[in-house]
Amino acid sequence: MFSSIGLALIHLTQISLHAGRAGKNLTVLDILAENGVKQEFGNLSDVLAAQPFPLPLDETRAEAWLSDPAAHAGEIIETALGRRTPTSSSGGWEAQTWKAESEFSLRAARPQGSFFEAEFLVAVTSRSAIDNLKATRRARLEAALDIAAGNLPLSRFPVLLDRAAGGGNPPEPPSVEGLEIDPGPGRAHLARALVTEERLLPVSAIPSMERALQVKLLTPRNLTPTLLRRVLGLEESPDPVPEGVYLIRDDPGLGGVYVQGDLRELVLGVEEDAQVLCFRGVGSEWTLKFSPRRNRTELTGPEGREVFNTLPQAVVIVDGGIEALGGGRPDGSGGLRLCSDEEIPSILKGVKLTIVSTGPVTIASHLIHQGVTWERGIPSIKENGSELVIFSGGTGLSAPGGPEGGLFVGGDAPQELKIQAELVSTGAGFALKGPARTVYLLGALQASEIRLGAGRLKVHLDPGPADGDDSAASELRTARPVLLVLSLKPRAWSEDE
Repeated sequence: MFSSIGLALIHLTQISLHAGRAGKNLTVLDILAENGVKQEFGNLSDVLAAQPFPLPLDETRAEAWLSDPAAHAGEIIETALGRRTPTSSSGGWEAQTWKAESEFSLRAARPQGSFFEAEFLVAVTSRSAIDNLKATRRARLEAALDIAAGNLPLSRFPVLLDRAAGGGNPPEPPSVEGLEIDPGPGRAHLARALVTEERLLPVSAIPSMERALQVKLLTPRNLTPTLLRRVLGLEESPDPVPEGVYLIRDDPGLGGVYVQGDLRELVLGVEEDAQVLCFRGVGSEWTLKFSPRRNRTELTGPEGREVFNTLPQAVVIVDGGIEALGGGRPDGSGGLRLCSDEEIPSILKGVKLTIVSTGPVTIASHLIHQGVTWERGIPSIKENGSELVIFSGGTGLSAPGGPEGGLFVGGDAPQELKIQAELVSTGAGFALKGPARTVYLLGALQASEIRLGAGRLKVHLDPGPADGDDSAASELRTARPVLLVLSLKPRAWSEDE
């Protein structure tokens, strides 16, 4: 019935109800029952929109739920809704009435390591009646309510404002007047900036750093100068690491890239079947090219050119800041030139790249993936399978004499900037610099502050990055266990014959 056109447009059917022949009475009863389902489903949507997600969970409860979701199904759903179940509602006009009820049952639970996802079947049933008429009619809607609980991937939150992840100063009131969020079907309750006063953003991207450095780290404090020099292939000593760009090498193969010091530019580009990264420091330049198809990596820098018949870990750690990050084209000399206005692919199809910095990062141009096109600010995704994760302030390393974190859109960036990425920023948070502009983000944003000024930020949630065992975005998870309702979607409609 109306489920084919989408229950997101549910509204009560207003008609003039007049008793008459039996056939007309049955029609009236059908409409009443239908309206009961619509009202009850609308009430559930309103409940989710009013819930202060993400809901904090204590460790003991989270562990119990994770170990046996089925045994705690009732507690999980009632925590998500903030009320007892089943829920019910009633209504009507004068002698014509309906009564509706929603019942919840666990259909499936999927453990995902530090969290789980649970799908609940929502059975919304409504029965209608007319005074002095024996006949009644019933309508039923089946819906799916998806819940995630535990230490969740940050990419599950379209926009998260973590007011405890700043630099120690009281955060400014959020500037989100120009914020628009399209979380996708069934996620209307997430079309807002979710706010937490308890820190959820991780202090560091430990899993990504471990992949890059090929070492096991419990905390960033374990990364002593002596250990870091050993990992980088330098002579062991307590002295600081010299500034430069280092490709990690180990017996199993290649690790990621470690950058000591600030970068003037980090330019990303695609050259035939290769992903290219061009690092520019003060007076020096390094270019890394790797081709997944040919299983080949090239590194060119001040000390010459090296070739490897293996692929690196696609993780870049910058113990410093990045003055300009963006997409570019080959410059004719083996590197890339930053293209501030051109909408060109800068992430190769299938590449999952993570960039983690200690200091601030300024985005200077478009960051577009191969296989993704934009029309009037709306992304169209074919099959790209690529990811870009940017975590400013995510190394957990100290930044003596310099700011920690901060993700900015530069004053010289395009007036309509397009980014496909998972953006995370502690410290100074996220801000638009310079004149008013519009930023289109396909992905998600989690930050300690959001300052848009007179600009606009339009977020289209990309749920894909959190899926799959090799997802780069799924490595970044909340520091504390929380509960989040992912979606509420109608599935099937039925009524009395």
